Amino acid sequence: MTPGRDLGAVRVIVMGGRDYEECDVVIRGLVRLRYAHPGATLVVVQGECPTGADRCARTFVTQARARFGWDVEGDPFPADWDSCGDDCPTRPHRVRRHPRDVVHPGVLPTYCPGAGPRRNALMVAAGADIAHAYPTARSRGTYNCMRLASAAGIRVEKFAGPGGDRRPDPGRRLRAGPVRPGRAGGVAAAYRRVVRHDGADQSPGRRVGRGGVGRGVAGRGDRSRADSLGRVQVLSPGAGGTRNLRQNNCQKT
Repeated sequence: MTPGRDLGAVRVIVMGGRDYEECDVVIRGLVRLRYAHPGATLVVVQGECPTGADRCARTFVTQARARFGWDVEGDPFPADWDSCGDDCPTRPHRVRRHPRDVVHPGVLPTYCPGAGPRRNALMVAAGADIAHAYPTARSRGTYNCMRLASAAGIRVEKFAGPGGDRRPDPGRRLRAGPVRPGRAGGVAAAYRRVVRHDGADQSPGRRVGRGGVGRGVAGRGDRSRADSLGRVQVLSPGAGGTRNLRQNNCQKT
């Protein structure tokens, strides 16, 4: 039972590092998903962090509805940093909040570090059709959410844009080339990259532009693959291998 087929909506969980700043990559991934399901409502689930990939996801929802009138909804899951949960240890574990800390909002002088994982579990438990992950080198919470989503049977796609963690799976490395920033940011720029002038959606592994499709090396039937967006798809357990793809700006090391 998938939420997208049963409710007429496609739910996507956007998870990423608090220091992830490549909103162009986040928005392009959501635009592609929107055009892959033109008749469904796109519900963007994110952790309501004021920075990072969550902020980029909120930007997409705002621009897609205001500028294009798309049927896009936001479903934020803010973490309750002031409260502790049943899974918290009995020993002192709360962290003193820095005066300039904006990623752990609350009213108390300390916060519970376990609020983030509890929020991630709630997002996954609410259900989704797909998850877009944008981890950085310090994204322990993002990898926690990726593991929870994969265990729940949600397909996880890891995007390795500039500044992101490009490690697709343990034991194998793919180096994704840099994504060229557009002249204009936001949904409009992503729309031009993803959709042809006649409105037809581009197939995975291709890029709209003068350069056409570049050369690259694809995966060899293992459990990960990367496309021209620097996106590494991590298959859920039991999904089997992947077919070889030609991809742009991606080479094996």
